[in-house]
Amino acid sequence: MKKTLLLIFMVAAGVALCVTGAWAYQFNPTTEVEAYQYSGVSSYPGWIGWFPVIASSGDNNFNIQGANLVGSNLEIFTSWPGATVGDLGAVAADLFLYSAGQSWAVRLSNTSGQMGGLFINPTYNNPISYFSSTGYIYGGAYDEANPQPVPVWANGSPIGYQAVTWGTGVVEVSLAGITGFNIGDFSFIYPSATCANSVLIGSVPLPPSVLLLGTGLLGLALLGFPRKRRASQL
Repeated sequence: MKKTLLLIFMVAAGVALCVTGAWAYQFNPTTEVEAYQYSGVSSYPGWIGWFPVIASSGDNNFNIQGANLVGSNLEIFTSWPGATVGDLGAVAADLFLYSAGQSWAVRLSNTSGQMGGLFINPTYNNPISYFSSTGYIYGGAYDEANPQPVPVWANGSPIGYQAVTWGTGVVEVSLAGITGFNIGDFSFIYPSATCANSVLIGSVPLPPSVLLLGTGLLGLALLGFPRKRRASQL
């Protein structure tokens, strides 16, 4: 009985891991960004150190808990209040996507009535240019080993619109139907708000090791069934 239950568990685990690798992904947040202190309109900011801006600001609105990709829908779990709510001059940032040598952005705020607006290969503002006339502390770059300005706002006009739905603690973005976009092989950046105080970075597909684990468990389980059947026939 115990061996039968173990085999059933291994089959279930193997199938779950294999299927998960094909259609569902989970992403953990990357919350550390290089921070800038902008001191005035006529001067440029300087680095003030690599540290988690969230903990320093004390403002939980910027927190990102993670994201799930299920089918063609990306669910981002965020404390940001919604598409039309601003905080300290910030609004919900755009979602930036990269696939097959191209880039896209999807507008997640309702600024200018463009929520869901799709931009292809856009130029963009980073937090420095977006807040160039303020004195706020805000996120400036991601990737400690190779700091780069965080894209937060696509410039230009939308070429189309994607479905974007804000709920309590989550925003769901449909990635279906984007011409040239490969839902099975892409990366993304979402910086929570235009101040980029919390940055979520993810990529698809899952590491091959996860898929190998799933197929390995499935294979071991299937090998066990013929042995059990032969033993019962003796």
